[in-house]
Amino acid sequence: MDLDLGRLAVVIPAMFIEKLGLGAAMGRSWRLVEGRWWRTFFTLLLMFVIWFVVRTALRAFIVLAQSLLQLVIPTVAALWIAAASSVIVGSLVNPLLQIAIVLIYFDLRVRREALDLFQLAQRVSSPQPAQ
Repeated sequence: MDLDLGRLAVVIPAMFIEKLGLGAAMGRSWRLVEGRWWRTFFTLLLMFVIWFVVRTALRAFIVLAQSLLQLVIPTVAALWIAAASSVIVGSLVNPLLQIAIVLIYFDLRVRREALDLFQLAQRVSSPQPAQ
């Protein structure tokens, strides 16, 4: 069985935005990506490369700063600073992929279903009638 992970790229946004279960979200993702697999795959690949380059560059800067800090302050303090800055870098860089996946999800919905994002935003923001 050939498991095509590219077609499951928008499972998480489908689960949270459309309030679907896992199985339904997998089917929804499969249908949204159908016919647009290569475009979706290369967009995700490009975002992964950008994410990797930015993360690597920031971590290299942290390693350089850590080696310079070890000359001035004790090694343990430099390690603590490096660990804290690594967490900060991760919290700044890691959301890039998730944002890209959500944007791909909405792009697929606009292209496949002619979804008007303005109408969707109005529907989400309008108060629901009490039952």
